Amino acid sequence: MTDIVPLRRNVRFQLLWIGSAVSELGSELTRLAMPLLVLALTGSPGLAGVVAGARTVAFLLVQIPAGVWVDRWDRRRTLISAQGLQAVVSALLAALVLTDQVQIWHFVTLAVLDALCAAFIKPVVGTAIRGIVPTSQLHSAYAQEESRTHAAGLVGPPLGGLLYSLGRAVPFVVDTVTFLAAAIFYALAKVPRRPANRSQASTREEQHPVRGGMRREAVEAVTWLWRRRGLREVTAAVMVLNLLGGAFLIPLIVLVGERGGSALTTGAVLAGLGVGGLAGALLSGRLGKLLPPGRLLLVVLTVFGAALAATALPWGAWWRFPWCSSPCPRPR
Repeated sequence: MTDIVPLRRNVRFQLLWIGSAVSELGSELTRLAMPLLVLALTGSPGLAGVVAGARTVAFLLVQIPAGVWVDRWDRRRTLISAQGLQAVVSALLAALVLTDQVQIWHFVTLAVLDALCAAFIKPVVGTAIRGIVPTSQLHSAYAQEESRTHAAGLVGPPLGGLLYSLGRAVPFVVDTVTFLAAAIFYALAKVPRRPANRSQASTREEQHPVRGGMRREAVEAVTWLWRRRGLREVTAAVMVLNLLGGAFLIPLIVLVGERGGSALTTGAVLAGLGVGGLAGALLSGRLGKLLPPGRLLLVVLTVFGAALAATALPWGAWWRFPWCSSPCPRPR
């Protein structure tokens, strides 16, 4: 019987995790820098919202079909290609900023392309973990994977604000480097190209044409969710919370700036979202035992609404940090 290697010594998983963490950090860097740059160039919070909204809508629309396509395509090639394309997108934006040629349609187009790449990267990473980690270690592996999201949420915004204060193009240059580094780590991790049950997948593909099969599976996924009462409502509520959280980002940045906060201060305030995500992750297990899902969702909605309302109180730029760090759903 073969001994199971401890997770910390599973080189392929650790390389995959490092690549995912570096990529997430790069995304968090520009999460603040992008709206700051749009606001600086246009002076319009509305246009900054258009850019952020375009990215969110593109991600949501492609997320379900991307999960179906990932099961059909070469996962390693998909992951490395999507991450490489993100690096190209970031490099193009950095070049446009450096040459003073960037326009609002550039922001929108590149934000949509970045979202499309992210929609493919997330399901590939999730399924790749199952391919390189034993079943008995999956819980620990996914816990470690979740931790990098919160860590990036804590470090990314302040670092992004600092880099933006050094130069408008600096965060996007660093973002390009992180995406390239992530692609290298993914390549070294040797992500499985196909599912473990490849023979079953091949049989299914032979029975159903690829295009028709992908459309059919995407429709089946949506239909299955729609017929699950309770899960359907919770999923809809979480999607609305995420959309509200994303919409909240631009007004928050504007409010902190109006109260005299610098780019670094704004980044520190946004780090409160990472604190909130970490606190929520730590409390979720205990709260789940104390309250049934329906009541817990009502509590989350109440806390989230109160936190949003509290940020409007005019008590200085730093006032928003403790309210942003309340244990409420974190924008994705």
